[in-house]
Amino acid sequence: MLQQQVVQVDEQAQRSVRVCIDAAAIVLVAFSGLFSGLNLGLMSFSAEDLKIIIKGSGDPDERVWAQKILPLRDRGNLLLCTLLLGNTLVNALIAILLADVASGTLGAIVTTGLIVIFGEITPQSVCSRHALVVGYYSLPLVFLFVIVCFPVAFPISIVLDKLLGREISGVFSRQMLVSLINLNVNDPEHAKETDLTANDARLLRGALTYKDRNVGDVMTPLANVFS
Repeated sequence: MLQQQVVQVDEQAQRSVRVCIDAAAIVLVAFSGLFSGLNLGLMSFSAEDLKIIIKGSGDPDERVWAQKILPLRDRGNLLLCTLLLGNTLVNALIAILLADVASGTLGAIVTTGLIVIFGEITPQSVCSRHALVVGYYSLPLVFLFVIVCFPVAFPISIVLDKLLGREISGVFSRQMLVSLINLNVNDPEHAKETDLTANDARLLRGALTYKDRNVGDVMTPLANVFS
């Protein structure tokens, strides 16, 4: 009788431990997805992009989100190192926790499937489209991990800053700007977002390309002039 009670207690303890491990694995997969999504979403915005949104966006919410994210994004390499360290750490913990569930090939398949589907593909798809709002609401957690990873992330970020120099993005030549204008006008989805018309595009293209034109290209032949 006593032996049966001991066995039941052991089984209950094992079930409790299993539930705790499963819950921890779910939380870690969520963290993995968050880090992966923010790595794609936040790093796709440069500090210049956020400043443009702050000064020129018609959406008040986007201006607020960009304003809050900008101080963190200004330290691009520190943010990058923090997100990568956090993602690597939680992925390693997931593999350790799930090693007890299934070993060998099955364990590798389960761990890889969880990380790829719920820790990489899904969050990156979401953050690529809603990076500002996800980044804004994740800021407290990101700042917490910046503090936790600071002893490792900060020295690495300083080395990257010295080696790579200042991060510069959003630089376009005149021809690239013309192509960008054409894209934003000719594509229906882009035109809907930018609110640019064909007449706007004509004026902008003219302003960007007038230096390359000869007077004869734009003047009206005298034979066609009415006076």
